[in-house]
Amino acid sequence: MSYELRPTQVQASKIMVDTLHMGKGGSFVYGSCGWGKSVLIADVASKLDKNVLVLQPSKELLIQNYNKMLSYGVDGVTQYSASVNKKDIGKITYATIGSIKDYDQFRDFGYILIDEAHCVSPKDMTGMYGKFFRAIGNPPFVGLTGTPYRLEQKFVKEKCIRNGEEEIETFYTSSVVPLNRIPNRKAESQGLPTFIFGKMIYKIEMLELMDQKWLVTPEYDLSYAKEFDYSKLKMNTTGSNFDEKALEAFVNSPNRLKQAYQACMDSEEQGINSNLVFCSTVTQSEKLAGLLKGQGVKAEYISAKHTPKERKRIIDGFKGGDIKHLINYQILHVGFDMPHLEQVTNARPIISPEKWVQICGRVIRVDPANPGKKSIIKDVAGVSRKLGRAETIRMVKEQGGFKDEIVSEVGILSNRPLFKFRVEAEQFKKLA
Repeated sequence: MSYELRPTQVQASKIMVDTLHMGKGGSFVYGSCGWGKSVLIADVASKLDKNVLVLQPSKELLIQNYNKMLSYGVDGVTQYSASVNKKDIGKITYATIGSIKDYDQFRDFGYILIDEAHCVSPKDMTGMYGKFFRAIGNPPFVGLTGTPYRLEQKFVKEKCIRNGEEEIETFYTSSVVPLNRIPNRKAESQGLPTFIFGKMIYKIEMLELMDQKWLVTPEYDLSYAKEFDYSKLKMNTTGSNFDEKALEAFVNSPNRLKQAYQACMDSEEQGINSNLVFCSTVTQSEKLAGLLKGQGVKAEYISAKHTPKERKRIIDGFKGGDIKHLINYQILHVGFDMPHLEQVTNARPIISPEKWVQICGRVIRVDPANPGKKSIIKDVAGVSRKLGRAETIRMVKEQGGFKDEIVSEVGILSNRPLFKFRVEAEQFKKLA
């Protein structure tokens, strides 16, 4: 095989293979963004004694990681996804769960690896995932993620004084919870673990990899960030993001758009060769790209509105240097691999620590062709003030206890409301 594992990857590979060979499931590996989970998956899959299914959360990641697997010289690798128009079965099959309709084709698979495991919710495991797993005999599975936590939403009621009288108000909150602290009671009755990813079998975090020089320590620039009044925003019905209409009005004001525009224009003078921009809405992405193009800057935007062929053309142009600023909306925040990327510009308010870490993780990879590459995060939305710098967000044991919690330089993030919004009666009916 044409790859070489780092010492930490050798350790993780052995643990994963041993865990799967013992028939144990419901565990996960916590490996920082940029650690090299694709090469780890290649090594593990090639050492297992039965067919391996590698589940990917999106078509883009499936194609990217499938091609990486081929580049490592691994044999018997196939793609199974309706969106790439291929449904081939091999010893190692990369698939998207939504494309699997004929379960019988997978009854000979002995193991499952779930890439970007944080994308799988407990509800998924009693829905589409759980149904499939049960149909093929509940083979052992291991998840891999650089962000082992999810948001949980709930309503809380609080007393308040209004017009001199006491009233009860309803609030909608989001809290971050470690993957191994999110139970699903229905799963146990279906032969699945109560905690879908109940045991962390290996951990290596961003700061450790930066200390070892396997990742580049980024430079944060908050000079473009004005204070964001989050109270003027509303949550969407999932609680994982802000309401899109509220965001449209909030972030597309001339001043806020100007801040993102200026951050991009200044990078032209700063010698930045590649800048990946994260926007809050499609409209904001279009406007920003238009402003930059109007100044003769090589910029494009990408969103779900683009066809797969258009997306590939734009992404290839960005990786190849024909596009200098790629403005995206909800496309490239998870798993996008471009080692020579020099700058991330974040122009969107963010609720989720997971999304923040994933976004920052795009720019911290080491570039073998440029050992001294720049790694700049222009935090236009000031998210690092709210959640902390991405590399400081980590999983630790709670003080005086045994459970895991999520912390950062700003304090404990988990199991407390990160955001709280008052809910009007009409909105409560939609959310409940």
